[in-house]
Amino acid sequence: MTAAHPPAPGGGPPPARSRAEAELRRRELAAIHIAARQAGLADDAYRDMLYAVAGVRSAADLDARGRAQTLDLLRGRRKIPAPAPDKRRLIAKIRALLESRPDAYAEAILQRMTGHPHRAPLAWATPEQLRKVVAALSYDARRKGRRK
Repeated sequence: MTAAHPPAPGGGPPPARSRAEAELRRRELAAIHIAARQAGLADDAYRDMLYAVAGVRSAADLDARGRAQTLDLLRGRRKIPAPAPDKRRLIAKIRALLESRPDAYAEAILQRMTGHPHRAPLAWATPEQLRKVVAALSYDARRKGRRK
């Protein structure tokens, strides 16, 4: 802790320097939550994304730089971080089942399954959601006679 920011009572984060900074932080956090909701992120996927971007599991723990990086990612101005190792295998299987179709096809399946108004990248889906996409694509392949 620096002398300029003594610890808050109860060991929480230091108090904001000014009302303007506190208001900016509040607006940025609200924008992050809205963008995550619009992207259709499940809670686990949202927390995984926060951890991949800024090393925290809660938006409340983001500093100014972390908030900016998270907003850039959610608004499409930054590259999506690599998925967690447990999801890589499922995403690889989805891409194999897609054959020549784009990832957007699987993202649309995910969007329809979750009922969210916006598509989210496969990397942000939970393993359970990815397994459901694999099942849907496998069913489609069997139905069209591509796989047995």
